Amino acid sequence: MQAVLHKQQEILGPDNLQVEQTFGRLGGLWLKAGDPLSAIASLKEALRISILQSDGKPTSALAICRLNLGVMYANAHRYNEALDEWRAADRAYSSMVGADSENARMARSGIALALTRLGRFDEADAIFAALLGQPFHGPSEELLIKGRLGVLRSAQGRHEEALALLRGVPDSLANSPDRTRALALAALGDALLAGGRFAQALEVLSPARAVLLRSQRNGSPDLADISLGIARAQLALGHPAEAAAASAEAVAFWDRFDRNHRDSGLTLIWHARALAAAGRVAEAAEVVARARAVLAVAGRPGDEALLNEAQRAARMMPSALRQRLAPSAVPSGAAEPAPTGGSLNRS
Repeated sequence: MQAVLHKQQEILGPDNLQVEQTFGRLGGLWLKAGDPLSAIASLKEALRISILQSDGKPTSALAICRLNLGVMYANAHRYNEALDEWRAADRAYSSMVGADSENARMARSGIALALTRLGRFDEADAIFAALLGQPFHGPSEELLIKGRLGVLRSAQGRHEEALALLRGVPDSLANSPDRTRALALAALGDALLAGGRFAQALEVLSPARAVLLRSQRNGSPDLADISLGIARAQLALGHPAEAAAASAEAVAFWDRFDRNHRDSGLTLIWHARALAAAGRVAEAAEVVARARAVLAVAGRPGDEALLNEAQRAARMMPSALRQRLAPSAVPSGAAEPAPTGGSLNRS
């Protein structure tokens, strides 16, 4: 694809719309391979060309670039930037084909997802209420919107509602590409985990991870989210060694991808708790210190409580800590948030 792109640029010029379309397709391939940063770079170049060719007017090429760039930013856990792009896509589609058009509604569901990830639940809820007040254009739109609503309901602690929205999605995608179904399984696993159904979460997250590893051997934000979910489930089920191994995978990814991101800090917290439960107390204390340094800059209100809990865990005897982390003693995911990723970050 890159060879085709270079030839197009040579023959057609760097600002041709066919070059823009190739950049867009290349971005999609990078995303499927687990490299959202390269995907963002490709989509930004496609957007540059679309803006140049639009003559200051909304166009379908410009709108789809904005919509897809929002997906890329969300996959990279860059939710403020995703929010900006999805809002711009909504404005473009609304002006061209109407606010009730399918693509405008999909863009608004993206806005709601980004707001959810940013902890702005009331704003997200209002958008979803408006979307549900109008009929869906088709099954794809319905699955996307209800799936993203399930993410909000889970984050709100409304676990049964979240599961009702998410349980049927993987089966509905039985004929879809493996990656699409794996991401739906991961979203369901996140909701099961947040609702305290740890064994069920593990049964769903493990095959999702196996499927994504086939095409994302170098890791991805999605795989890091899944690995951390597996770690949290294993920790709650009393398997600290397995939890430490899974959380180490997530930590390694964030160290490569963006070690200063808030989600890197939160991942470190859970890794520290797994290490402490496994009796590796000195290592746990070092990891807590790393997490504190990250969250001092990138954290949100409430993260301090999570840090302090991890600090206490690092000081406890492993046997006492394992008893404390038994399934009956661990609060739901609404009380102890995981990193803000998840598996419905794409359109």
